[in-house]
Amino acid sequence: MSAITLCLRDPALRAAGLVMALQGAIACSFGPYFSTLAVHSFGFGDRGYAVLLVLSSLVSVSASVIGGIRADQTANRRQVTLVAVCSLLLGTVLMTATPGPAIFALTAALLIPISSITFGQVFALARLAATRYRPEQRDGIMAVIRALFAAPFVVVLPLWSLAFAAGSSVTMIFPVGLLMSAVMLVAVLRLWPSDKAAPWDDRPSGLSFRAALAEMGHPRIAARVVALGAVTGASTVYMAIISLVMVAEVARGTEDVALYVGLVAGLEVPVMLLLPGLTRGIPRTRLDLRRSRALRPPRRPSARHGRVAPGLASGPARRCRRGRHPHDPHSLFAGPSGRPAGSRGLAHGGAAPCGGCDRRDLLCAWHRICRLRHRRASGRRSLTDRSRRALGRRAALNFCAANAAECCAATT
Repeated sequence: MSAITLCLRDPALRAAGLVMALQGAIACSFGPYFSTLAVHSFGFGDRGYAVLLVLSSLVSVSASVIGGIRADQTANRRQVTLVAVCSLLLGTVLMTATPGPAIFALTAALLIPISSITFGQVFALARLAATRYRPEQRDGIMAVIRALFAAPFVVVLPLWSLAFAAGSSVTMIFPVGLLMSAVMLVAVLRLWPSDKAAPWDDRPSGLSFRAALAEMGHPRIAARVVALGAVTGASTVYMAIISLVMVAEVARGTEDVALYVGLVAGLEVPVMLLLPGLTRGIPRTRLDLRRSRALRPPRRPSARHGRVAPGLASGPARRCRRGRHPHDPHSLFAGPSGRPAGSRGLAHGGAAPCGGCDRRDLLCAWHRICRLRHRRASGRRSLTDRSRRALGRRAALNFCAANAAECCAATT
């Protein structure tokens, strides 16, 4: 059964998908036009907009951390999500009823950023609901949930483009946002599973606030946070200034912003749905590191071309000859017991997937293929040409998929 079918049939996943889609619709309506509203509509200017942007970022990060810790402490994720949705609803109500610079500053710097808690809690709900399915299905489920956040960019933004081209004001996003946030509130109240009656085990963490922060300060976790921030920083800057760049001086207008952002997001949806299959067997925590390694120039010219010179059989490749990958006991060319698999097991996918493939892994892979090829003289079964080509493509696919760290990080 496909991940999309599972998300449609499972009530908890269906609720998570609906809330995530509504969150994406509100984000794509407000995000690209935050700068235009601050600089032009409400007269904050560039410096005022910069201050609002910094404040909103700090509030968003703080609210997400505090909300996540509180949800883990109490296991009441539904209540935490309700607080975030009510904050969003209050902000859109204020901007619809009494729009003004002060109300906009309160909404943009405090109320809407608090609603970012919803994003993390929806993923927590989906991850808990996915524990009832097989491990190989979970990445696909999380990819569908993440793709539902990007899908409204493709649908809603072209509608905004038509509305703005017809003469609608940019402030119209707040009344529409009010309707969408009201639907989101109803979805959380009616569809979100009760925390006490949920069909999965979600126990309170038992950690104090300080202990939870200390866990986040662990070097490995902090390094991942910094790495993800570096990856997503460019997209944040792009979203912050896009509507200030597309101006009349370059023959662009408000409606072009919506089309451009929608086009970029439209490329994200198929990538999200395809990545679980492309990165199967690669630990998600290594994807950012593998991507950075893949961008470095090759240290061995022969590995770049996918062939191994006899004189380069050292290090990982030499240890691979003894029947085991130096980093992963269940390597791409090992059987269930860790010993080299025969040609039938390799040709039909009997080997366990490689735990992350870089240039050293490709070097090791081709040494394994050459090693098995020379066993023909001793009477053992060897790989056919077709099997060797299939294994080479499989190793190269794992290597190339490691470059997709940003898209897979959302499933972590």
